[in-house]
Amino acid sequence: MAILVIVLAVGYSFDYYVSKSYTVASSQTELQLKVRMATELIKDKAHFADYMKILEDDSNVIGQLDQNYDQAIYVEDGSLIYYKDGTATNFGNISDNVRLEIDFNELDEFFLSYNVRGHIDGEQTYEISSEIQKNIEDYGPIVKDFGDENSTGKAVIFGFDDAEP
Repeated sequence: MAILVIVLAVGYSFDYYVSKSYTVASSQTELQLKVRMATELIKDKAHFADYMKILEDDSNVIGQLDQNYDQAIYVEDGSLIYYKDGTATNFGNISDNVRLEIDFNELDEFFLSYNVRGHIDGEQTYEISSEIQKNIEDYGPIVKDFGDENSTGKAVIFGFDDAEP
């Protein structure tokens, strides 16, 4: 009988460990996938924009837009928001239970650097840093009207002069 109890205890411990490991691994995989999707979406929408402006915070993004011309990317309540043609699209499917944070900064006058961080319940985190090149025509450098070169913004406004991105 004692051997049976020991076998059951070891079996239960092993089952618990395997189950917990599987749960943690699958949520980490989901987290990494969602952060990569957000990173690629930002790159897809804003790559080679004719102009870019970094905003210090994301509280009044829409108030700073030319609503018929500008596009914007920012985070609202942990979800990625893409604004275009007067409509804000919430990419909640990217961040179901993953809460996102994005920091934008100018790498130099023609490259926008950004860092996408995601976390699940404050426990698991994952982040990716990337860059976007703006159009190098005579449209001027990326505009950033706050802080120093190390301070980051929470939103980016961008636009294209002629064609759809």
